[in-house]
Amino acid sequence: MSFDITPGPNGTTLRFTHHGFTPDQTCYRECSRGWTSCVTTSLHALLTTGVGEPIPESAAPAK
Repeated sequence: MSFDITPGPNGTTLRFTHHGFTPDQTCYRECSRGWTSCVTTSLHALLTTGVGEPIPESAAPAK
């Protein structure tokens, strides 16, 4: 995974890349939605308010 952060005149752009993760993989659609939510919702909230929205422990994968 890589994060490219670029400052701009209207704010900062974050480009997140999950290397090797392709649309032909079984969980691509669900995982793609999950990453989008993590970055646009939780990470955004963490950066703008200091409090993110982590996945609830009850919904997290088993260890």
